[in-house]
Amino acid sequence: RVHGGEFWSHVRCVVMRAFRAVVIFIGVVTAVEVEVFGTIWDSDTTTEIMFPEDFESNIPSQIGLLTQLTVAWISGVGVSGTIPTQIGYLTELRSLEISNNGMQSSIPSQIGQLSNLEQIYLYNMDGLEGSIPSQFGAFTNLRELWLQNTHLSGTIPTQFGMFSNLQNLWMWNCDFTGPIPSEFGALTVLNTMWLSDNDLEGSIPSEIGLLTLLGSLQFANNRISGTLPTELGGLTSLVDWWFASNKVSGPLPSELGNLQMLISIDFQNNHLEGSIPSEFGLLTTLQYWWCSNNLLSGTLPEELSALQSMYEWRLQANKLSGTIPSKLSSLISLQQWWLGDNELSGSLSPEFQQLSNLYSWQLGGNVLSGTLPTEFGNMVQLIEWTFGHNYLEGTIPTEYGMLTNLVIWDFSSNWISGTLPVELSALFQLQKWGFSNNNIESTIPSEYAALVALEFWDVSFNKLFGTIPRKLASLSALLEWDIDENPLTIDDPALCNLFKSCSRTLIPIEICPRCHSPSPSPTPTESSTPSETPTVSESTTPSPLPQFSNSVSPTPQAPVQICQDREDSFAITCDELSVNSCDSMLSSTTIVRDVCPLLCGCCLTATDTCVCNDDGYVQRTARRYGFFWIDSCRQVAKYIQCGDTALGRLFENVCPCECSS
Repeated sequence: RVHGGEFWSHVRCVVMRAFRAVVIFIGVVTAVEVEVFGTIWDSDTTTEIMFPEDFESNIPSQIGLLTQLTVAWISGVGVSGTIPTQIGYLTELRSLEISNNGMQSSIPSQIGQLSNLEQIYLYNMDGLEGSIPSQFGAFTNLRELWLQNTHLSGTIPTQFGMFSNLQNLWMWNCDFTGPIPSEFGALTVLNTMWLSDNDLEGSIPSEIGLLTLLGSLQFANNRISGTLPTELGGLTSLVDWWFASNKVSGPLPSELGNLQMLISIDFQNNHLEGSIPSEFGLLTTLQYWWCSNNLLSGTLPEELSALQSMYEWRLQANKLSGTIPSKLSSLISLQQWWLGDNELSGSLSPEFQQLSNLYSWQLGGNVLSGTLPTEFGNMVQLIEWTFGHNYLEGTIPTEYGMLTNLVIWDFSSNWISGTLPVELSALFQLQKWGFSNNNIESTIPSEYAALVALEFWDVSFNKLFGTIPRKLASLSALLEWDIDENPLTIDDPALCNLFKSCSRTLIPIEICPRCHSPSPSPTPTESSTPSETPTVSESTTPSPLPQFSNSVSPTPQAPVQICQDREDSFAITCDELSVNSCDSMLSSTTIVRDVCPLLCGCCLTATDTCVCNDDGYVQRTARRYGFFWIDSCRQVAKYIQCGDTALGRLFENVCPCECSS
């Protein structure tokens, strides 16, 4: 029995050895020839594999047999399926790219076995989901990490702080949440960090200021809050810095003046406050500075005149005050300068004519005063020039006829008076021209028929008079022409088709019925159809309409129940506003008049908030409510408090979001 047991034991041993030999043989044969993506690869010699972009297939599990691979680039719309776990067998891999495809997958944890990886490119994959495996911390040799344009989510692992060789980190347009890890401060050779378009929150770690080699930092469109750490002044290699559309508050640290390699900074749509540090004048390489829609206050430092390389400077929708320093006229490289919706005051210096490259200049929504410098006629490169909703006065200089590159020109809601210069007929490229709500008393020159590019023209609420020239019927590009509240008339029905709005004019009803022409009111004995005169419900009483300066009394008309939906107004019912009573309007007349131009012509009793012209109707109201395009909830909160009931419903319809005073 003993010898028999040894015999069978020996047999089993021989069989196992033979089985192992067969397995080894099969493995050798398989390792020699592996079919992947329709091609036979030699696993002993293949070090690089590139997926043909026109090939449609999953990534086969057999790819794990190519154990000598150092480079695997798998890109193309034809790739589908998931990332196989067998990819973890490619322990010699240095560069892995899986991108630009329709795979539905997560990142397998086995990828953490690829400790030699130096480059990971998993990007432009809408179906890549899930969180980043904690095993990513094994990539101590990693130099490139691209995960952008995916649906990867979860928090950013703190293990990323172990990537001591990382140079470029691209994780924008994903679904990452949580804070920016303070461990990022250990990435001392990092050159690029792009984290924009995620749901990151928390404050900016002060440790980021240790990244002295960082050249580009972007985390725009997140929910980052808190203040800007003064330590960020240590980013002395920074060239591009974008953190627009976050919730960052507090002042701009003066230490940021140390970032003297900056070319572009984008701080738009945050809650930054305080004044602009004079140290920003040291940023002499700066070309693009976007800081609109914040709460910055104070004056514009004269030291900023040293920013001679500046191309675009956007500071609109802040609380900046004081005059615009004439020294800023030295910024001769400036092409875009947006200062609208602030509290800037004083007159415009003629020296700004030196801005010979400026093509877009926005000054609307301030409290600028004084006259228009004739020297601005030399700024022939201007394409867009807006200075509406200010207190500018005087006449339109004839020299402005030299601004032949103008495409957009708006100076509505000012105190501009005088006549319309014939010389403006040379503005043959003008497409949008608005000068409503001024005191211009003039006929419309027939020479304006040369404005062949004109598409939008708003001349309403002025004192234009006379017959509109027939030649203007040739303005074939004109889409919208608003001539409301002017004692104008026409004798050519062809002009009627050009008007977007023409109420409260002297245009005969038989020529243009849509203009609500003033005509004698029918007496009780005269017959009239209900269609000729709108009826008013018993609960409403129309307010008296304004009188024109030429003593022509228009027929009182009933309130418009549904207001016209316009670019510069809001679609809302007038009854909902309760504007039929002037007492309920308070100082809202300017805005309400834009919404419902046929309503309420009575003068307000609160004389400190309005000014009535000779015709007995409101010419302008307090700055608190008027002269601003309300296009964001932040602007609503800036100009009105929640307790202001007169405009409450109006703004609730414009911005139904929460209101904060």
